[in-house]
Amino acid sequence: MRRIIQQLIQPLDLAAAGLVLLLAVLAALPLLARDEGGSVRIVYDGGTLTLPLDEDCTREFISGGHTLVIAVENGGARVSDADCPDRLCVNSGVISRAGESVICLPGRLLMEITGSPDAADTEVDGVAG
Repeated sequence: MRRIIQQLIQPLDLAAAGLVLLLAVLAALPLLARDEGGSVRIVYDGGTLTLPLDEDCTREFISGGHTLVIAVENGGARVSDADCPDRLCVNSGVISRAGESVICLPGRLLMEITGSPDAADTEVDGVAG
């Protein structure tokens, strides 16, 4: 009897593990299929500026009493330097996909990637599905 139970548990375990793996892959597909961004929108104390991601440039912003340097290169944007105390915005790295953002609270700056101009507004929300 024990041998029969052991023989049944192993195939069922493999089937359950395979099902869980399949569901995980299916759940991740909307997140992996996100649109590459077309531009970066920067909101700061002095206003709003939109820069295309396909043109490399560096801009300096004075916002919230701090100086932040934003670099757009290789289809992505990042805060390359900042004089804010914690420099979390600098450590955030490069953002390049629609919906990604970097926020500097001390510098009162928001940098977010917006979708490409030809992208439809029907993108599926990766969280709500």
